[in-house]
Amino acid sequence: MPVLKNARHEKFAQALAKGMTATDAYSEAGYKGDRTAAASRLSTNVNINRRNAHHRRKLSRLDHQQGINHMAAMVDLARTKAEKKEELDRWEKGPSESDRPAYPYGLTLFLDYPWPR
Repeated sequence: MPVLKNARHEKFAQALAKGMTATDAYSEAGYKGDRTAAASRLSTNVNINRRNAHHRRKLSRLDHQQGINHMAAMVDLARTKAEKKEELDRWEKGPSESDRPAYPYGLTLFLDYPWPR
């Protein structure tokens, strides 16, 4: 839907889409005077309602996308923590027999030291 020609109507629709009450949105748009009755009357305007619905759809798409991005970041963080924990566990255990290189008979006395911890 195109932007409303009246800038105050556009601001009013945007404020309603953000969750403000009609009277607060009326003040936010820059109107003065009897807020309650005029805000109620303005909120029944068909074009403002359409624009409000458009903004709400846009905001819900953004919220959904941000939620997906947040979940992806949390999964990456959990994966990184798990990888770091595995590496730390490997270092704490020390080498297994299969990790040690096979040396000729005499060299094992000199080279087969425990790994640093």
